[in-house]
Amino acid sequence: MAEQLRTTNSTTLSDFIWRVADDLWGDFRHTDFARIIMPLLLLRRLECVLEPTRAAVTAKYQQEKDSGIDLGLILPHVSGLSFYNTSGYT
Repeated sequence: MAEQLRTTNSTTLSDFIWRVADDLWGDFRHTDFARIIMPLLLLRRLECVLEPTRAAVTAKYQQEKDSGIDLGLILPHVSGLSFYNTSGYT
């Protein structure tokens, strides 16, 4: 049952992504499509990876941003990765 639900959700998501791609196709030349879509997909995947630690990183950033401490040394430890996002944008 869980496998069937996962397959259904994957198919629905896949269908949605291809519908969006088809909508965008008219605005871009075929040769430009990959140059535009791939960076957006990469950004989304990075954001998904950062999601579990986003609140902790944002809280630590707000707490320490005016302290003069090099946050580039602290925030990777909070995120558990070599990168992090302190912006309000996702």
